[in-house]
Amino acid sequence: FSSATSSSGTPSTTNGGTNWSSTANIETSTGATNVTIKSFGNTVLTGYHKSGTGLRLAKSTDGGKTWSATNSPNTTITNADLLNFDAYDTSTYYYGYYDGSTHVSYARTANGGSSWATKTIDSTTYSVFGPVDVAPISTSTAYFCYYNGDLKFARTVD
Repeated sequence: FSSATSSSGTPSTTNGGTNWSSTANIETSTGATNVTIKSFGNTVLTGYHKSGTGLRLAKSTDGGKTWSATNSPNTTITNADLLNFDAYDTSTYYYGYYDGSTHVSYARTANGGSSWATKTIDSTTYSVFGPVDVAPISTSTAYFCYYNGDLKFARTVD
């Protein structure tokens, strides 16, 4: 992963999206799926899965002009299309996903991605999968909703 800079600045539009002044590369290689974006003023985060490398996280602190990688959780993903990323603020991020054993799990950082903790929410092995959604409500609490044959809800207080 390398940092990227848009040659003509932050992509912008002045006519409702009909024309754009430029686009910025976050990562130049292909294979990114399930991309999510969050913004907090000039801090912009994007979480995604990249085939062969797992969960990825990129951060911009200048409104999207330049991007850099942050540490991502070292996890095995069963189905990348079912993961979700969300952020409470510029330091606290969560991923919800099915791990390599098809357990519902999450990864959390409270220091902007410098380190991650991973935990299992539901250790039952499922053959039916649906998306895992995550909604952080504070720096220490997040809600998770997922489908595994039944629609389920979970809450963590870290």
